[in-house]
Amino acid sequence: GGEHEMFVVQFDAEHRSGKHHCNCAFHFNMLYERPAYRELSQGRDMWVFHRQQDRWIAVWRAMIELSADRVPKQ
Repeated sequence: GGEHEMFVVQFDAEHRSGKHHCNCAFHFNMLYERPAYRELSQGRDMWVFHRQQDRWIAVWRAMIELSADRVPKQ
C-alpha cells in the first residue's frame, strides 16, 4: 500500500450536540498523489456520533457533494 496525506484547507464545522449524540459536518479538499497521477477530491464529510458511557462512537458517515479531478503526471 501507498501512503496518503490529507490536507483540510477549509473547515466549516456545524455542531448540534446533545447529551447522547453529536453531528459534525465539514468541507474537505484532499490531494491523492499516485505514481501515475494526482487527484484532487473535494466535498463534504458528515459524521454522527453516539455517546456510550464515557466515550463517543462514530455510528454513521456520509461523503456528499463529491467531485474529483485527475491529472496525469508528466
